Amino acid sequence: MGKKAYIFMIDGIFALVILIIGFMVISSKAAPDLSETTLLLTAENVVDVLSTVKVDELCSGCSCQQYPLLSGYCSGGDVKNSDQTLYDYFGELYYRGKITDAGNLFSNITGSFYRKELFGVQLVIDRQNIYSDQGKAESEELISRKKVIFGFYEEKSTGVVRFWGPYVLEVNVWSR
Repeated sequence: MGKKAYIFMIDGIFALVILIIGFMVISSKAAPDLSETTLLLTAENVVDVLSTVKVDELCSGCSCQQYPLLSGYCSGGDVKNSDQTLYDYFGELYYRGKITDAGNLFSNITGSFYRKELFGVQLVIDRQNIYSDQGKAESEELISRKKVIFGFYEEKSTGVVRFWGPYVLEVNVWSR
C-alpha cells in the first residue's frame, strides 16, 4: 500500500509542475501592440494605392464623380499624361510649379483612404512639403515611405515631350 501511495504522490507532483509551467507560458504571452500595426498598414495602403492607380482609372474621359478636383484638372487640360500613376501626376505638378494644386489633389484623394481623426499624413516631394496635416510634431509614432518618381508628358500644341524627375516622393503617416 505504501508503494502505491508514493507513486501516486510523485504522479501528482509531476502533473502539478506541468500545469504550473503551462500557466506561466500562457500568462507571459503579451498581446501585440495594434497601434503600430494599424499605422503601418495605413501607410502601406496610402502608398500602394497612389503608386498603382492611374489617373485614367479614376477619371474615365475626364469625368470623376468621386474626385471632382481631379475631374476639373482633367477637363481643364491640366492632366498632360492620363496614363500615369497618381504619384507620377503629383511629380508632374511639382515639376510644373503647381505645388498648391498637388497638395490640394493629394488631400482630396487620400481623404477616402484613411481616417483623418485617427491619422495624420504628409506629402513631401524632393524635400519640399507639398501637403501636411496638423499634429506631426506632437506625435510619438511616425512611419515614412519613400519612392523615386519620374515621368514625361507631351505638350499637345507643340508636340514637345518633356521629361521630369527623378524626385524622391515621401509620404509620412502618424497617429493622432
